[in-house]
Parts: sequence; C-alpha cells; structure tokens
Amino acid sequence: MSLLPDSRPPASLLRPCAIKNAECYEQQQGLRLVSSNAAVDHNSDCEFESVSTLDVFKRRLTATLRRTLENRTRSLPAIFPGAVLPSPGRSDHFINRSILYKDQYDYYYRLGWFQHGKVNLTKTPIEPILGWRWNHISRPLLELVEAHPQPCEAITSKFSTPSLAALHKKLAGKLTGGIVHDVLNKIHASWCAEPRDADYAESAIATAGRWLQEHCTGEELVDDTRRSLFELEAAATFLTHQPADNTILFSGIFASNWILAHQRQLSSLIQTELCETPRVFNELLRLGEERFAPVVVNEYNTVSDGNHRLTSAWIWNLLQWCKDIVWSLDCEQFQARIEQAVVQLRLKDRPVTLHETLQHLSNLLAAPQQAREFESKFRPLLHQRRAIEMIPVVFVPEYLCCAVDKPGFEAGRLVRAEPRLYRAISENGNLTLPPRAHYHYTDSILLPWFRVV
Repeated sequence: MSLLPDSRPPASLLRPCAIKNAECYEQQQGLRLVSSNAAVDHNSDCEFESVSTLDVFKRRLTATLRRTLENRTRSLPAIFPGAVLPSPGRSDHFINRSILYKDQYDYYYRLGWFQHGKVNLTKTPIEPILGWRWNHISRPLLELVEAHPQPCEAITSKFSTPSLAALHKKLAGKLTGGIVHDVLNKIHASWCAEPRDADYAESAIATAGRWLQEHCTGEELVDDTRRSLFELEAAATFLTHQPADNTILFSGIFASNWILAHQRQLSSLIQTELCETPRVFNELLRLGEERFAPVVVNEYNTVSDGNHRLTSAWIWNLLQWCKDIVWSLDCEQFQARIEQAVVQLRLKDRPVTLHETLQHLSNLLAAPQQAREFESKFRPLLHQRRAIEMIPVVFVPEYLCCAVDKPGFEAGRLVRAEPRLYRAISENGNLTLPPRAHYHYTDSILLPWFRVV
C-alpha cells in the first residue's frame, strides 16, 4: 500500500503534454537550443517517429558496415542528447561531435580525456547551515565529493582503443556468451579511467552475439568494424537498462534525437546535487502547469539532470500532508505534520533528498513576500491534484554521454565530469555534488513535458 496521501496508483497515467515552447525554454535556460531542432513545430502536439531500442541500434549498426560513411549518417537517429552540442563558453555556437559512438570517442580522445589511470576521490563535510529551521528533524550530515583523475603516461592513438588483433582472435572462434561479454567489456573499458566489468543483461549479450556473428566475423577488421563494436557495446548497455514495456511512455525520434521515456517510482531515484531555491520554486510552479520534463538517470540509478525537479516533487508530496493547515515555520502543528510526513515517506533513508527538500521548503517559507506568493499559487493546486508517485525519466549512460564540468564549460574549457563520482554517490547516501556541478547538455535539447500531478 502506498504511503502517499491520496496518491496515484502504481499504473499512474503520465501523459505527454504539448511540445515545450522553444522560445520560452531558451529564456528559462539562458541558452539557445541546438540548431538541429530548428525545424520542429513547437506548437504541435507531441508527435514522433516510433523507433524501438533494437530498431535504432540496428539502423546505426548497418551504417557502420558501409565502406563510405560520408553523407550516410545524416539520416541516422542520434541518441539523446544528440550529436550537436553548445560550444564551451559560447551559448550561440555549436560543435558536432558526430552521431556514431566511435567517432565521438575519437573526438574526446583528441582532447586527452582517456589518458588517466586512476581517479582519487576527496570528501569534504558540508558546514552546518545556520538557517536549519526544523524542530523535530535533525539536519543530515552531508559531504561534498570531488574527483581527482591521476595522469599516466600519454597514450598514443595507436592504442586508443582495444587491440583489433586481440579482438579479431576472440571473434574468429565460437562466440560464447563469455567471449561476447569480454569483447563488450574491452570496448566499455576504453571509455573509463577506472575500467570495471560492466554488468550486461544475458538478453543483451545474446543480442550482441547474434549481431557480432552476422556482421563482425570472417572479415578483415577495419574502421567499419571498429565502429560496429562501439555501437554494439552501446546497444548492450541500453538493452541492459531497457525498462519494462508497461512503464514506457514512448520510444522514438523526438526533435531529431532518439529518446526512450518511461515512468519510474519517485522514491527509487538517488539525488546527486545540491539545489538552488529559485530554481526549485520555478519547478514547483511548472508542476501545476503540467510542465514536468523527464529526469535524466544513469547506469548507477542516480540523477544526471533534474535534481531540482526531484526536489520539487518531494516538496509537493510533503505539502500534501499539510494542505489543510497553516504553512508557517513558527507553527508547531506544521512542524509536527512535516515530521510525520518525513517518517511516512521514509525520507530519512535519503539524506541528500531530505536535506534539500526541507532546506528549500524552509527557504521558501522564511521570506514573507515569497511565502505569500508561493502559498497563493501552490496551495490551490494541492487541493486539486494528487501526490506524485511516478515520474518520467530518460536513461543516459554516464560513461557514454561525456558530461563536462559546468564551471569549466562556462569559462570555455571542456573538462570531463568523472563518471566515478556517480558510482560513489550510489554507494554512499551522504555524498553529493555542489549545485550545477556537471553539464550533460540535456537543457539544450527539446524534450516533451509531462503531467505528473
């Protein structure tokens, strides 16, 4: 039984709303959308070409097998967040990192991103906040985590990817599941500073094995095959994280990129960044306007993009318990009701989410003028709508998307956001990143909005 008051049933019907208004979105984000989306009719209903995970990677794999790729990839579906990205330091210029993953790898390799042998982590306790205003709930003790990649000897381009000779030897014999897994892991390791075995689903290994048998054996291993192996490894990752059919909201080409959106329990997601109160407030207002963009999650089940939306959803659920009483930090009834909600929603099991939800809720209520605006706009919605149980999400593998350090990007530098950080956060619930720490490019690409309340 759900612990949320007046909550939606597990089979919650999240529905896509109209495509978000591009001009409004650009103003909100302070960023131009990438030019590849310029032809989208932003006033139409949410329409897209339906393409499954298997179909999209079959099409991409077929393209790699042709000897001449020039002008061939233009009709291929790019994987969200796409091949065209904003340039560092300049919101009105773009770079094209290519559609195929091997070409993207080469682009980042030339930047020196894969020439590290180890990643050290440091943890710094967050200083107590003087404005913690909750009488019955202790402030969670959080730590900021930071990555320090250790340089190793420069790697020449000859060894930038797994030895083709070694892979050819493996592919020449019988393709057992173990061999297929080993081949995929060798490609996966080339993306990572600290390689570790990827946990592919058996069905994903079987599919990759069939495709290997059909396309990548009995031939001279040339650049086409190298590209094929990178696509196969990415396909295995996406198929491993393929959601159940009954949770898929849609899968297809949307605004020039392939995207698979599905619904997931709000309580299943791991928050990764501290938030900023004005942005949380804006997301809360959008909830009532039926404009909730999917939260981006990675292979560690942590949030890559959408921490403010996650915090706003939890504030919404907390206030569902308080919609019939005064919202005041000086009101004992309000304090006691929030404590009850925290216990019932098991928020103490999620220290970062608990910290951010309560901190930003108290910030919103502490300023009288803002509190009045917040209550006038928000309380009526709580009486009209239900609590949030399911939210839309999009899966983007951290090791493949090549996110960057946000402050460095704004200063004109491309510095990789180390995926190892998200693994550490998934293993330790008290670790977090600072606000706007990493940039995954997702705010420069159109996504549909959803109604979640």
